[in-house]
Amino acid sequence: MKGYVFIFGAGRTGTTLATRIIEKSPKVYIYKQESHAYLVFWKFGNKLQIPTNVKNYEDFADYVLQKFPEINFGWKQENEYIKLEDLVAEIRKQAFFPKNTADFLNFLIRQEQSPEIEYFGEKTPAHIYYYNEILNHFNPAKIIITIRDPRATAYSELIKKNIKALGLAPFNLLTFIARYNTAYYLVDKIKKKIGSDNVLVVKYEDMVVQPEITIQNMCNFLGIEFQADMLQMGVFNSSFGDKFQKDKNFNTENIDRWKDEMDKSMISTIEINCNEIMQQYNYEKSNLGDGSDLNFTSKLKLFVAKYFVRTAPSLFHYINKNKKYRI
Repeated sequence: MKGYVFIFGAGRTGTTLATRIIEKSPKVYIYKQESHAYLVFWKFGNKLQIPTNVKNYEDFADYVLQKFPEINFGWKQENEYIKLEDLVAEIRKQAFFPKNTADFLNFLIRQEQSPEIEYFGEKTPAHIYYYNEILNHFNPAKIIITIRDPRATAYSELIKKNIKALGLAPFNLLTFIARYNTAYYLVDKIKKKIGSDNVLVVKYEDMVVQPEITIQNMCNFLGIEFQADMLQMGVFNSSFGDKFQKDKNFNTENIDRWKDEMDKSMISTIEINCNEIMQQYNYEKSNLGDGSDLNFTSKLKLFVAKYFVRTAPSLFHYINKNKKYRI
């Protein structure tokens, strides 16, 4: 075993696509659902956050069965992913009760025991805020961070949140901008903690426009062999109507949808307030905005968020995470 691999990033930036690419390798096992482990179970002080009436593995199994469908819509779907009933059955079989959040995450990602596996890993985008806690327990580790044009990312999230069946909270522009900025402010901190050679930032646009080159770079980063079927991805988990089309390998249609379909004031506000990250990763400003910007109160909130996340990222996210994770 070489170690662990984790896929981080802001939501809707290609973390799922990156995961499905590298898990084609027989040497890589990525847990088949977003665990949301640190979002659910981590509590400030590295304590385990579970209800007081959850006292043993049977209670814990029942709790997971009840709680997880509320957190991750994937547990409600019938697909090739791990079924919740299987996870709960394994908890009962092993009489597993977590000592801490890392213990639970390790329980998930070590279910597969093939001798070929060199990397065990997991993909929950918002775990980027808990990188310090994760990397303190999982070592050696490599981190893949996906990034996407913030305007395309925002538009994808806006469309997804309008899908009524998902029951998601309405799209909030300030929340999006704060989350996008704070996620990528952490890249340098992660590099400093484990070394630049152990962190790879992958642009969504590169994955879909020049997939073979980008995938080869990802394989080189992990020291695994390129697999031909890594290029046979289809469309998966798109926010748009082509959600599961198998005949659109690395669909480029979603790259520029925002230019024709996104509100001009939203384009302007994102370009003004995500400018630092856009410049760093070579996303050019458009001429499509109308000059709109956040108001003073929102600007102040964004300033506080930027400062807070640089000093205490896990606590920042713990305080500001979506209410669906509250226990």
